[in-house]
Amino acid sequence: MKDDAKFHALERLNSKFEMKFDDDYVKSSVMSIMSKLSRNHRHKVHLHFKTFPNDDVARQNKPTKYNLTQENWEQLCDLFSDPKYQRRCETNARVRRNVKLTPNQGSRAFVASRYAMRKDDQEPNRMDFFKATHYSNNKGWTTVEAKTAYEKMVELQSTPVEEGAEPKTIDDIMDEVLGTRSGYIPGLGYGPKPNKKSSSANRIDLEKRLKNKEDELNACKSNFEVLQTQMDAMRSALLAAGIQVPPLQFPAPNNTPNSSSSGSQPTQNLD
Repeated sequence: MKDDAKFHALERLNSKFEMKFDDDYVKSSVMSIMSKLSRNHRHKVHLHFKTFPNDDVARQNKPTKYNLTQENWEQLCDLFSDPKYQRRCETNARVRRNVKLTPNQGSRAFVASRYAMRKDDQEPNRMDFFKATHYSNNKGWTTVEAKTAYEKMVELQSTPVEEGAEPKTIDDIMDEVLGTRSGYIPGLGYGPKPNKKSSSANRIDLEKRLKNKEDELNACKSNFEVLQTQMDAMRSALLAAGIQVPPLQFPAPNNTPNSSSSGSQPTQNLD
């Protein structure tokens, strides 16, 4: 799409819907979807163009069902006749033939499909949605790769969880099998990406923080023991010189009975 066409399309959308185009993610997602719709429309018109033996004949047969003016049609014919465009089409066709996970939704947006599949106002999870968009009872799986990917998801979901480990979430499984892309959720489309930090990752992070706190506490204990030894030596020297020094008293920990701490015992025994 040309820049002026994009601008007018955004204006029309903003006049009919409450769109947050000040959010870069929302704007880029909308632009990507509009570009895809524009490519789909251009592809259909291109198929009409290719039904004619040459460019001159095609220009005289503007399609009637795509709401095009003769000027629009002439511009598209110029594009379709351009050798650079034709080479790009051949490259894109080769790329499409290599796509392994082809959905069965056609040009329908994933967000529309998810909305249509709601049950009790609840959208399907990513695994269920992947199966629904790549498998049908009549035709089976769209590709062998889609079937293999789903079987891998089921396998990961049914794998026993090791003792002390957190079970993998649906998002963890989907990301592991399909991979991740910035701003896009494979198998789901555009939308708010679930928190990348899984519960397992959060647990590991928490364990690291706890370990750091334990190390700090052990360092404090070690320093306290050294300080206590030095103070005991000083008190012994003062007592030997005939100077009376009151015994050291430390508050007992909250989880032990109220009594003199074990740390003060050596000092008290000196009296």
